[in-house]
Amino acid sequence: MSKNSVITRAKKRHAYRKLCEADSKDAESWFMVGVLYGRMGRIAEAEAALRKALELQPKLAAGYLNLGQALELQGKLDEADLQYTRFVELQPNSADGHDALGRLCQLRGDMRAAIVHHQQAIQLNPARVATYLSVARAYQQLGDLEAAAENIAQALRLDVNQASAYYDLAVVRIDQGRYDEALENVRHALQLKADYVHAKAVEAYILEHQRDYQGALDCLTPLLDRYPDNPELALVYERLCHFTRDYEGA
Repeated sequence: MSKNSVITRAKKRHAYRKLCEADSKDAESWFMVGVLYGRMGRIAEAEAALRKALELQPKLAAGYLNLGQALELQGKLDEADLQYTRFVELQPNSADGHDALGRLCQLRGDMRAAIVHHQQAIQLNPARVATYLSVARAYQQLGDLEAAAENIAQALRLDVNQASAYYDLAVVRIDQGRYDEALENVRHALQLKADYVHAKAVEAYILEHQRDYQGALDCLTPLLDRYPDNPELALVYERLCHFTRDYEGA
C-alpha cells in the first residue's frame, strides 16, 4: 500500500468521523468509517463502527458482511458466522456471503460444508476464480485430488494468468506423484510471479525428490539472504545440505 493511499484513507476516515459527530445517527457514515478502519488494519475500531452502523440501520446488508470480516480477522469465528448468515438472509443472491461461510468452514476444518457453500457461491457467480481455488483446496484436504485438479483447471480457464492456480496445481500433482507435471506448473507460476517464495520452495522440493540436489540448492540460495526468517525455505535448504554434505550449512 502506498503512502499516498494511506493518507487518502485517513483523510476520508476523518471526513466521515466528522459527519458522524455532526449526526450520530448517520448509519452510512458509521459504515464507511468501519470500512476505512478495516482497510487501514485497525480491526477493533472497524468492528465498533460497523456495530454502530447496524444498530442504527439493522437492514444494512453490507454492514453484516464487513462486520463478519472484522470478527473473522480477530479469530471470533462463531460471531463472524452469525454476521455472514445474516448477510445471506438479506442478500440471498450474493455470492460473497456463501464464499465467506465457506471460508469459515475451512478454517474450522469442515471441508464438506465448505465445498457446499463455495459451490453455492459459484452457482450465483460462475466467474469467481478464487472460489474455484478454495473448492480445490477443500477437495485436496479430503483426498479427492482429481476433483481438486478439475476445479483448478476451471479457475485457469477463467484466468490463465493466475500464478496461485498453477502453484496449487503443482501441489496437487505432487500429492498424485506426478512430479514432472508439478515442476512444469510451479515454473509456470514463477514465470507469472518471479518473487513467489512458496513456489520457489516447492520447485526446490520437487528437484530434491528428483535427486537434482544442486539444482534445488540453486533455487533456494538466492532467496536465503532476502528471506532469512522464512521457515519453509530454511527447512528445505537444511535437508539439501545433508545431501551435499554441507553440514555447517545444515
